[in-house]
Amino acid sequence: MRIFTTKLLGLALTGLILSSCSQMATFEDADLANEQAVAEKAGYKLSPFGATSGVNLRTICGQATTKNIRRLQGSAAIQAADYGDIVVSNDQTNIYIDITPSGISPVSYAYFLGNHTSLANLGALNGVLTVNTSASPSFVIPIAGIADVYPAIDGVNFDLGVVLQLADGTTRYWGEGTAFINNIPGQQGRHFVYTIQTDCPEPNCFGPEEGSWTEGFEYNPGKNFSEYSSLSDLLLGVKLQAGAQYTHVGNAIAAEELGEQGEELVKITVTLLSGYVFGDESFDEEGNLLPGSLFVQPFGQSDVDNGTIPGLQNNNNPAPGQFLYKFNNVTGSSYTISGLPKADYYGIKTAVQAIIECPAN
Repeated sequence: MRIFTTKLLGLALTGLILSSCSQMATFEDADLANEQAVAEKAGYKLSPFGATSGVNLRTICGQATTKNIRRLQGSAAIQAADYGDIVVSNDQTNIYIDITPSGISPVSYAYFLGNHTSLANLGALNGVLTVNTSASPSFVIPIAGIADVYPAIDGVNFDLGVVLQLADGTTRYWGEGTAFINNIPGQQGRHFVYTIQTDCPEPNCFGPEEGSWTEGFEYNPGKNFSEYSSLSDLLLGVKLQAGAQYTHVGNAIAAEELGEQGEELVKITVTLLSGYVFGDESFDEEGNLLPGSLFVQPFGQSDVDNGTIPGLQNNNNPAPGQFLYKFNNVTGSSYTISGLPKADYYGIKTAVQAIIECPAN
């Protein structure tokens, strides 16, 4: 862990910023350019273990702060109700505000950031609604741009007010906290203190991606490294193997299940070994690894006998972009796909990257 401390007023927050490293490359299968954007097939559930959303993909410092969303007008019951959560976190570069409303449908979201003692409530509200407003429930605030800070024992504190506004333009919900000074009737805004977390993990760097298939039978015997697995083997568990060297990078196991109408279905869990992540060498502007992809194709014994295995290409690895089931938000260390039709065989393809030591700057 890398520890930062702050002791002086007006701390140069840019000192918190660490450069991240990444390697960029083209995904190995050119045919995925159009296919990878396809959403999960309706009726099939992809359940990640370890990370479930873009929020959890971040390597945040310390602990996130969570506040309930409240309506500050109306009956006692209305004001006591919970209308969702506001989660605030940071890494070495940015502060993240992620708003998840519940039971309401805001048309806009906004935040106030600074020292609340310098503003009366109406001034803060007007500043929020005219400057920091968005239709998106998430905000990314560069740490380097924060000027209104003051010292704290464990980092840098600032006041944060978050407001959600409904379509009528007057009904608003705030993150729970302390009332702004000089609150004006009808404008009962709230703020809370957020401390920039300074206990930050070392950044990860990643090796090049390797196309990975579950072990079993070769698609084109002796011509390439792609394989498909029988259901009977998957029920016992098979290896996930990367590249032409068949490097063992994970495992896959299947289980039979029944659908709502009693139909026979299968769920498959792919779990990576320690030191590997799902990824296809795609990174965001900050150098963070983006989610990877997972492709599954069920087929029968007749396809094997007749040479009609879906996606099969002569002398080449199959085209996973043509597989029936495509998932493009694969994160964490393990994924379970439920609701697949029962079949004799399954082609299962993903890409993994090894976590490596970051090179010296």
